[in-house]
Amino acid sequence: MPLAQDQIAHQFYLPFGDKIALAVAVLPESWSNHAMQGQMNISEYCERLDPGTWAEPANFLSNAGFLLAAAWSYRQARRQGLDQDASVIWLVLWLAAIGLGSGLFHSLATPWSKICDVVPIAIFVASFYGLWLRQVLGFTRRLLAVAYLVLGMMTALSLAMFQAPIFAGSQGYFGVLILLPVLGAWQWRRCNSKPRLLYASIAFTFALACRTIDQPLCPWLPSGTHWLWHLLNAYVCLCALQSMLEDKRV
Repeated sequence: MPLAQDQIAHQFYLPFGDKIALAVAVLPESWSNHAMQGQMNISEYCERLDPGTWAEPANFLSNAGFLLAAAWSYRQARRQGLDQDASVIWLVLWLAAIGLGSGLFHSLATPWSKICDVVPIAIFVASFYGLWLRQVLGFTRRLLAVAYLVLGMMTALSLAMFQAPIFAGSQGYFGVLILLPVLGAWQWRRCNSKPRLLYASIAFTFALACRTIDQPLCPWLPSGTHWLWHLLNAYVCLCALQSMLEDKRV
């Protein structure tokens, strides 16, 4: 029978050997509780109705868009002789990791799989932001530091100011929502290529809307709209990488 915490707390007067025996008896239960917490299913999206691994088929399958975007970007890089460029390969790999990590989360829906979901996104966004500013616009290290500070402050302010449940966590992306069209307009004025970042900013606006309205529309749309967030974001990432490949100067 599991020992109550108050019983354990009052065992300080026991002999040393008995304390060790008590610890041996309690630790397995503690480890079991932590393991169970790590396996708890996270139900954040409309489509998930049970803890099964196939409870979010649309959300799971739509992650193929990221893998296709990564494959297409690598194919374009090879055509342009940039398939050995470390920065390009870095972005392509993390783009593929977004699809794999998100697919894992929407399959298992556990706390550790959510880490696999959010970390590749954060790394890809931060990496692309810095590499694009450096290699396309020619930012110095000091200017890059200022740019990262701006993005970080905008993200922090968004998280602090927009805490209502209606935002469904989308406020963490408001900094990207604001900065992406700014970069797109900058690219349009300075580069002779297609304004792909402007295309990306339009798609990202719709993508973020789909992420936000997933739960509110659930009574009328059982599959939700989060899968559209995946597909539109795959297009956003594809446009971003295409912009990098076309306008890269260094």
